[in-house]
Amino acid sequence: MGESVINLDNEGLSMETIAKSLSVSLDFVTALPRVRGGFDSVLVVVDCLTKVAHFIHVKSTHTTVDIARIFIREIFRLHGMPKVLVSDRD
Repeated sequence: MGESVINLDNEGLSMETIAKSLSVSLDFVTALPRVRGGFDSVLVVVDCLTKVAHFIHVKSTHTTVDIARIFIREIFRLHGMPKVLVSDRD
């Protein structure tokens, strides 16, 4: 089967519109062997539209504030603030 390609210009969507409607999912891969720097987990951030993923090393001892700062430093600076954050963490 051939690939289906959507021309965003014909759909009336600009890249700016897509960027502003960014929706990402967050998940953690935990209980990994500890590496240099004490990192033992990975924060996985996936753009739900493009399926682009970021893998960020973190520590299981990081607090919610630490994770928020990491998110701002690693994701927000590149893509801006998504409209929707999906996570199964409390």
